[in-house]
Amino acid sequence: MSSKVILSICIPVFNRVDVFASSLVVATEAANEHSGKVEIVVSDNASEDNIKEVVEDVIKKFPKVSIKYNRNSENLGLAGNFLRVVELAQGEYCWIVGSDDFVLASGLEAILRIIKENPDIDYVSVEFAGVDLSKKPSSASFVDYAASLSLHSEMWIKRRIKAKSGEKIWDKLVDPIYKNVLLGSIMCGVFKRRLWNSVDKSRIRVGNKFTSVENTYPHCYIYSMCMVGRKAWYLGQTCILTGSGLRDWAGEGRSGFWTSSMPVIVMKVFPELVESYRVGGLDGRQVTKAKHWAASRIGGIFFLYLLRRYMLRMRVEGSELIDERQILRSYRSNIFFYLSPFILGKKAIESLFLKFSSRLKQLFCKQ
Repeated sequence: MSSKVILSICIPVFNRVDVFASSLVVATEAANEHSGKVEIVVSDNASEDNIKEVVEDVIKKFPKVSIKYNRNSENLGLAGNFLRVVELAQGEYCWIVGSDDFVLASGLEAILRIIKENPDIDYVSVEFAGVDLSKKPSSASFVDYAASLSLHSEMWIKRRIKAKSGEKIWDKLVDPIYKNVLLGSIMCGVFKRRLWNSVDKSRIRVGNKFTSVENTYPHCYIYSMCMVGRKAWYLGQTCILTGSGLRDWAGEGRSGFWTSSMPVIVMKVFPELVESYRVGGLDGRQVTKAKHWAASRIGGIFFLYLLRRYMLRMRVEGSELIDERQILRSYRSNIFFYLSPFILGKKAIESLFLKFSSRLKQLFCKQ
């Protein structure tokens, strides 16, 4: 293999400097063994935290690794920063990872091996595990905690995926069996940069809030325009750890589900994601699977949403963007829409029921 950059690990970041520092250090340590073949690209979305200082410190500690740093003059939103970080990359392939994700050295090694042995593939879908960052001991730094996570697999939240590693047509990777939000989990995809660059991105509406598929899952929109029918690979080995527990947009931390971006993402963005794949020419059988997946996710919260908004008169973030009639027109004949509350599981239903009952008691007590 030539000395050109094979893979760009792209890290878009906005604030949360402590978590980002650990993510960057772990990625750089993994890349240190592949000097010249792997670069790291950081795009700072006009953070208030001193991201630049962290990057400069890591550059000094790892002189063999090529690390590029960019700071946007203004916040471009998630989608804008995704586009920007890939613009800065030089690798044949790009891997966008979150600033709260941790690249595994063994995973990076496996990705490079797959690319070397299969130079004609355009996309690699990698397996990942979860880690709960809210459980970090207060006495430990994020860098030390991340290092321990990388080494001790018993700390990972592992996923059971019934799929075999190997070459596949890209369309087959847009499938609920992989449990990655139909490739929406950004860190699961390694893509050929040339194809990404071939897509007209003028329709991508950037913004600071998740209100559409273009500004929530811009990478999926781009994939739908350039990956359909192409050679790909599913790598079942865990290649990266993805952090949870601190994401306010997902209802974690101090925010709750109904005051986060999740209601809009599930009830508006998920249908748009499926439609984007359909318009892009995704295999019809995969589109059907994707529609059933979206129906099960929407139905799981739709009736609770109606109760909360119209009966309990409680706030739902972004409710003005949710078209209840359109949801019913699209999914009223889909059996998964009605089965989804049972798919959510007994524990989740009991929890939601208890909250609903508690609210009703409060209302009756006031009367």
